[in-house]
Amino acid sequence: MNAGRGARSALRGCLWAALSLFGIVVPAARAQTPSQGTEVDAGSKPDAEDAAVAAASRPFFVDGAAYLGGLYDSDLAGGGNGGSGGSGGSVQGGVDLRAHEQSAHFVGDLAYGLNANYHPDHPDLNSIQNYLNALGHAELVPEHLYLTGRAFAWPTFITRLGPLDAGNGNSASGNSRNAYGYLVSPDFLLQLDGYAQSDLSIQQSGQFFSTLGNNPPAALFPFGTPSSAQATTVSERITSGENFGRLKWVLIASGTDSAQGAFSQRERIGQAELEYHLDRNFALVGNVGYRNYASRPTLNHNISGIIAMGGFSYELDNSFELLAKYGRQYNFDSYTGKLLWQVTAESAVTATVDDTVTTPQERLLMGLNGLSADQGGFSLSGSNLPDQALLTGLIPNTGAPVDIAPLDGLALDNAMSRYRTATASLVHKMPRWTYTVTAYGSVRDYLLPVTVGSLRQTIYGGDVSLTHELSHEFSATIRGDYSIAHEFGGIDKIAGFNVTLNYALAENWSINGQANYISRDARNFTVISAGNTSDLQLGAGLRYNF
Repeated sequence: MNAGRGARSALRGCLWAALSLFGIVVPAARAQTPSQGTEVDAGSKPDAEDAAVAAASRPFFVDGAAYLGGLYDSDLAGGGNGGSGGSGGSVQGGVDLRAHEQSAHFVGDLAYGLNANYHPDHPDLNSIQNYLNALGHAELVPEHLYLTGRAFAWPTFITRLGPLDAGNGNSASGNSRNAYGYLVSPDFLLQLDGYAQSDLSIQQSGQFFSTLGNNPPAALFPFGTPSSAQATTVSERITSGENFGRLKWVLIASGTDSAQGAFSQRERIGQAELEYHLDRNFALVGNVGYRNYASRPTLNHNISGIIAMGGFSYELDNSFELLAKYGRQYNFDSYTGKLLWQVTAESAVTATVDDTVTTPQERLLMGLNGLSADQGGFSLSGSNLPDQALLTGLIPNTGAPVDIAPLDGLALDNAMSRYRTATASLVHKMPRWTYTVTAYGSVRDYLLPVTVGSLRQTIYGGDVSLTHELSHEFSATIRGDYSIAHEFGGIDKIAGFNVTLNYALAENWSINGQANYISRDARNFTVISAGNTSDLQLGAGLRYNF
């Protein structure tokens, strides 16, 4: 009994340490290929579906796995600067951990992966990669005071134009960074007798970067490589209560101070959000207010000014939601929108259109805000069916961390920019089959002077993923991605392809094989060497689940 309490207390401490102080780990850099190293999915156990069902009734558990394998790489240098040229092999090993705790006043989930790559002939390519998702929510004072925390770590490329790596920067690490960050926010809620609810919050956030291996950093132009960033936001949000009937309103006042390297920003916002329901499903929506913004150095476009957006929303139970708004913000004509449509019990379509002014570092935290967790594992918004309970016998979530970085992979520099993004996804799930098709596009306009090429970067592409569980013992995942980008006066096209096979030998033992491929064609660049670059990686390994 006491040992159980001690284990749970230790887990709670680990969860919150990961959420607020997890900088002690060394995260790793994200490749442009969809591969996630040579990990084998935890779902490869023979009774994975039964285990997932059993997990739903466990308020507390810790499990994990250990992995050992080998990898062949056709281009160790990735076609860029740094590292050693030619092909070669490496030894890979890793440990995965997963934890969940749920009590009356606390819910916490954590997934962590540690991967190491050892190159006997090229010690400068040795690297350690960390993957982390962590979410925690605590009720400190019932119905009034809450504390929420989120954290991530993931391998992240800093530019599409640097050395390529087909497998998360384990060789061409000069173009990779250990990227990690956190959000911690206490919230004080106060109910005002059916008229309104007050939510006072203070959010502290940070993103940090370090080199992945011993390779010298790749050059990033026109701004420096990513710098650690911190931000503090204080906000007051007053929401209307039931007594207002069809009219819903929200009053918001917030202030944010942020800094990264030589750049700093101060933002103050006051606005009102209005929603008037014409009937049960259809509503007119809008928000009006004012933004005051100061930046060092000065931006080339004044983004202080009025906020005036209007549109409509339509909701049909949980199967269909549509929101569209158009107006003025950041001193630009602006538009935002969201669609969620569960077409059938097996299929759903999601789409978003957004317009924001932010830094590349802060975009990572936007992705972190979209992370959700249950006892099956972590997922991002748009990757699941809205009502997945309509289906049974689905392929279980692997329980591994997921990447929260934007799909477009635009340069991870320090420059304040305007991002206009559009994403549309189709998710189709059946017992033993999962399909995901995503199309995406982004337009980035630098709001700081650019001395090389154009102020604008554009990218559009598509991503396809297919998972098939042939049997309880054997599963396969195929994923491909293709994108075209216009950057700094040139054009580059990148294609990535990944195949992973998992076979369970026994209750706790499994083997896997994988092939990762990435190719780039860059043209019309004056600041990098143009031409074709590719990398192929082939690997296999043995995994023990505990």
